[in-house]
Amino acid sequence: MPTRVWQPGVDMLEEGEELQCDPSAYNSLHGFHVVLTF
Repeated sequence: MPTRVWQPGVDMLEEGEELQCDPSAYNSLHGFHVVLTF
């Protein structure tokens, strides 16, 4: 059974229900480049 993605504003949480983070669901690389000019 595939894991469903919770969508804020679409899906509601039940009383006492908590979201569980699944690090394996996040397969991405974030990078940034900062250029300082004075």
